[in-house]
Amino acid sequence: MNIQMLRSALASLILSVSGFANAGLITDWEIIGNGVISSTELAQDNWVINYNNDGALYSGDWTVSATAIEDGDFTFDWSLIGHHSWYQSQVKLTAFSVSGSELLASGKSGFNFSETYTFTNIEANETFGFNIHGYHYDSSRMMHGEMTLAQVPEPSTLVIFALGIMGLASRRFKKQS
Repeated sequence: MNIQMLRSALASLILSVSGFANAGLITDWEIIGNGVISSTELAQDNWVINYNNDGALYSGDWTVSATAIEDGDFTFDWSLIGHHSWYQSQVKLTAFSVSGSELLASGKSGFNFSETYTFTNIEANETFGFNIHGYHYDSSRMMHGEMTLAQVPEPSTLVIFALGIMGLASRRFKKQS
């Protein structure tokens, strides 16, 4: 078997199992909270969540959540952009799961946060997600935001293993040549 045949066989293996696999499936994201809210799946594994509590009194709380369909780790690129008035305004974003919560971002007035976050050791049927809390103390009463979520795929273990074998085999054949 020559190097070309080996490369061809490994390339076929990689193509047959390639692609990426998510850590697990989830239900659609939903939002519960004050004012006008919506959650829309833009494409597979990509959502946009909106809230608008303009004109309401001085605070608001929103819970953005999904439920795991299977066990695993779930990684998301997220961003939160919005405005919570001016005077003594605040926004806090936390991630939550059964195992606890973690502050991801905190800011004032207009905000624009983005990051990647991994929910670890999530079990099937467990609800997890994000809490957004905001307040202000001025008469303009503006509180609105948009959160985008994109599930980050994880490479298949078999693909990584195949790439490692391909590298070792290629190195061995180069030494023999």
